This record gives sequence, structure tokens and C-alpha cells, in this order.
Amino acid sequence: MQFDLACNLIWSTYYGGSGMDSGNEIATDALGVNVYVTGDSDSPNLTTVNSAGFYQAANAGGTSDIFILGFNAGALNWATYYGGMGYDLAQDIGVDKAGNIFVAGGTSSTALTTQSPPGGTYFQGTYGGGIGDIFILEFNPSTSLIWGTYYGGAFEDNPFGLHVNG
Repeated sequence: MQFDLACNLIWSTYYGGSGMDSGNEIATDALGVNVYVTGDSDSPNLTTVNSAGFYQAANAGGTSDIFILGFNAGALNWATYYGGMGYDLAQDIGVDKAGNIFVAGGTSSTALTTQSPPGGTYFQGTYGGGIGDIFILEFNPSTSLIWGTYYGGAFEDNPFGLHVNG
């Protein structure tokens, strides 16, 4: 949903499937035009929208996968699952001034899609072990995955937030 500066509702919608779906965080781009939502779902039948970039059409079959949504003026223009065979939970989402979308969360999935970033940014391509690891994702404005990494070791690792520096 989106409100104007006077708190008038501009648009709103429902999103979900036949299982348990939880929207956990919302972010907008610098212009307030694009609205992004992330959460987790055990639904096998969420609506997905294939954009020009990264796309996971179906729940990977684990306990829970994350979902990432992109709206523009109330129209759903991106909807994807992201996850593996374990429990995947999105904790936060942010957008930088260039329109890149960042998502962080926790996972027990040992085979997430990862992507080594350009320019020597931190990259851990394999699950660190223990109860769970952190994952961090970056998508460009066209929704192509440009960076995806685990972050964690032999114990339980959980993110509590994400801050994207403008």
C-alpha cells in the first residue's frame, strides 16, 4: 500500500497464497515511486512475475522461502521466490539511490543461489554450518541478481536489520 504526504491512501493490495505468508519489510526507492516488499512464505502458489532479471518461479520445497515484490504505481511488476530446501526468512529490504535492491535474512538452506560480486566485495559462496547463516542479496533496478552471499560460521547467525547508505 502507498500513502501520499497527507496520509491519503493511493493504492493497496493483497498478496499471498494458500499457506502462511508474512510480509516483513517495505522500502521505497529515492523517488517514492517503486515500492518493494519482502517476507517469507510456505505457500507453493504465490503469484510470480518474471522480470528481465533473476527469477525463481516456485517455492524450492523447504520449510519456507522468501518472496520479494516490486510495485510501481500499484502495479505488481516483480514477484519472485528466493530460497532453498531449508528455512529461509527475509528480515529487511532497502533501496540505494541508484535503485539497487538489497535483502538480508536468515537461512538454514545449504544450497542458495549465490553470486560473486564484481569488484572484490565480500563473498561466501557456501553455507557456514550450524543452525543458520545470514544471507545478503543485491539486485539491480532491472531485478537481476548482482550479488548473493552467505555470511556465517559454525553457530547460529541472524541479521537484525539492514541499512542501505544513500
